[in-house]
Amino acid sequence: MQQLAMPGTYADVGTWRPGPLLSDEAYTPGHVLGFVEALAPIDTDPCWSPLSAVSPQAYGWTVGHNGLEREWWGHVFCNPPFSEPYEWSKRCKDHAGELGIGPASLLLTNECTTAWARMLAQFGSAWRPIGCFFIDIETRVEFDRPFAGKGPGNRGCNRLYLLGHTLQRVIVANALYPIGRIQRLGGI
Repeated sequence: MQQLAMPGTYADVGTWRPGPLLSDEAYTPGHVLGFVEALAPIDTDPCWSPLSAVSPQAYGWTVGHNGLEREWWGHVFCNPPFSEPYEWSKRCKDHAGELGIGPASLLLTNECTTAWARMLAQFGSAWRPIGCFFIDIETRVEFDRPFAGKGPGNRGCNRLYLLGHTLQRVIVANALYPIGRIQRLGGI
C-alpha cells in the first residue's frame, strides 16, 4: 500500500505535491483588483475560477479549462500559476503587442533574472509607443486561498506588469488605489 505524501513534500514516486500555501491556488485580493479595474474593466481573465473575485463578462468556461487555449479579448487580467508563468507572460505580451488586441495586466513576482522577466523587459523597450509599465507592489500581497486562508504567494514581493495601458490611466488608477511607484518597463 502506497503512503500518501504530506502536503509540501515529495511523494515516493518523485513528484512534487505542493502544500496549501505553496500551491498555485491563490486569488488576487481586492485592492489589487481595484487598481486593475480602475485601468479598464476586465474583459478576460484566462486564469479565472468560480472561486475568483474577478467578475468579468460571462466566459462560459468550466472548472479545469485551459486559459492558454481559449480566445482572449479586450483588457486581460492574468494572475498566472506562479509555478509556470512564462507561457502566460508571453501570451499577455502578444495580446498587447504583436496582436494588438488590447491591454494586459499581469501579476507576477518581482524577480528580474527569470526568462519571463527578461522577455517582458525586452518587449517594454521595443514597444514603447503602446505604453509598457510596471509597479512593484509596496506591501506584500496577501492572496486569497480558499483552502488555506490568506497567505503570501511567494517569498518576495509582487510586480504588476501593465502592457498597452496609457500612462494617464495608470496614474489615475494609482491615485485611486495606491499600490506602488509607476515605472516604465524596459527603462527610460
